[in-house]
Amino acid sequence: MSFAVLLPAQEASLGHRFYLATCGMGEGCGISLMEAGGGAGLRSLQFLPLDFASYMAFSPDGKYLYVSLEHRKRGGLASFQIGEDGFLTRRSELFTPGLDFCHLVAAPGEKYVYAASYGSGKLVQFTVEDGVLTGAQVVLSHEPGEKGEAPHLHYATLSPDGRELCLVDLGLGVLESIPLEQDGSLRLKELRRTTVSPPGSGPRHLVFSQKHPVAYLVNEMANTVMTWRCHEGDFTLLQSIPIAPAEPSAVDSYAAAIRLSPQERWLLVSNRGRDSLAALPVGEEGLLEASALQQHPVDKWPRDFAFLPGKEPMVAVACERGGAIQLFSWDPREGLPTVPVTEQRGLVRPLAILPLP
Repeated sequence: MSFAVLLPAQEASLGHRFYLATCGMGEGCGISLMEAGGGAGLRSLQFLPLDFASYMAFSPDGKYLYVSLEHRKRGGLASFQIGEDGFLTRRSELFTPGLDFCHLVAAPGEKYVYAASYGSGKLVQFTVEDGVLTGAQVVLSHEPGEKGEAPHLHYATLSPDGRELCLVDLGLGVLESIPLEQDGSLRLKELRRTTVSPPGSGPRHLVFSQKHPVAYLVNEMANTVMTWRCHEGDFTLLQSIPIAPAEPSAVDSYAAAIRLSPQERWLLVSNRGRDSLAALPVGEEGLLEASALQQHPVDKWPRDFAFLPGKEPMVAVACERGGAIQLFSWDPREGLPTVPVTEQRGLVRPLAILPLP
């Protein structure tokens, strides 16, 4: 693994820090604390080896970092204590053979972390005490669909008020919401399910607006973004918009990550295969302006990206197959430029990005 080297004069402009997960086994695979400056460069402040590191989540109190492990035989979770300036100390690891994990979320109450197992379609509840993972149990198992569709539970997140756990199953094509007790446990008997149409769309990630009662769903296979009105765990479809380029191409495209910009003026989605970020303005009542769709080229297979807050906002893109992290300046009026501010290559499967608050 190699990182850019900054000149001493560049140090003063640094300030954006984020965690980067590089997924695989062996050298260069693990969690890095990265720092980026406005046009200055990119460097690693800390690297902790961790095989099969995948998506990450903070504890509600911000004291701990939880990391999912994406491997059937060595799946599970790892936890780290967050110290001064974001430096990490290993806290615990808990393995669950047979379960490979994608997204995860820590529930209010500091007692539970919920992780979605993509390969098995199971939701696992991890118990935690002071950041230490103490146990795990399967609390929800998705069965194959009526036509034999395999479940692929991909995403888990909280509703904006923190009162519901929301799930996305890519294989079954459904959204689910489950009310939470005050301690963060699930009221599974009150689960609500919404079907995503047309079948085979491949719903992948979900992001909630903080300004409007809507959520945006990206469909991996259909390359669409859907806007849903949300009310007490129910989802009502408002619009569906293609986000892959309209012109013919011999390259297949698979939508991946979805993010709202600061102040929620734009919605961005990464396209793998076509290797771009699609940007849509957010209009009245949270609806997307389809006619203003923009495409910004990036490196190979942009698995994840994130907005880095600060006086000079930036966007960091993890290009999995390109082995690269690219940084773009962010202009809320125009969107991304077509040329990155800086980039770093030679990484092993850069997969997930999580900015420090």
